[in-house]
Amino acid sequence: MAEYLKQALEQEGIFATLLSWIPSAPTWWPVSGKRSKRPILVMGHTDVVGVQPEKWSVDPFAAVRKDGYIWGRGAQDDKDNVTAGLMLMLLLKRQG
Repeated sequence: MAEYLKQALEQEGIFATLLSWIPSAPTWWPVSGKRSKRPILVMGHTDVVGVQPEKWSVDPFAAVRKDGYIWGRGAQDDKDNVTAGLMLMLLLKRQG
């Protein structure tokens, strides 16, 4: 996901670099604009909870509809905020 986001930003001319404290979980930091301006931080995460089947009441990969919710690994996560952050960065760049 981090690689995809980096590519999407760079296609629009937004410099992005991947940093990683954990090799399997890179973090992206897009940098754009003038360094003399105050920065803004747009934050979201793309990781999901681990899969220990004994801790799940449903199959974590099944996307089970139960009690009005969809239960599954990553079903209730931060992907909406990551998408909104990506779109914000793209729109800010496009608007100058």
